[in-house]
Amino acid sequence: MEQLPKIARERLAQQQAESEHPAADVLAGFIERSLDEHERQRVLTHLAYCGDCRDVVALAVPEVETAVVNVRPHRRAG
Repeated sequence: MEQLPKIARERLAQQQAESEHPAADVLAGFIERSLDEHERQRVLTHLAYCGDCRDVVALAVPEVETAVVNVRPHRRAG
């Protein structure tokens, strides 16, 4: 059997990614950065095509505090 062209492999991966949503515990592991590299890549591929799961991940990620830094421009001596 001949190897599939790249575009065919990508379309098959897209169809699979769109049809099989990761389980809630897998998405939680993705958010917590506790998945192995293979599973992480599988979730990333799915998220590339599934807006619903991207929304779930975006809503579940803890809010990051931002620090306000007062920066003054450097004054030249002279």
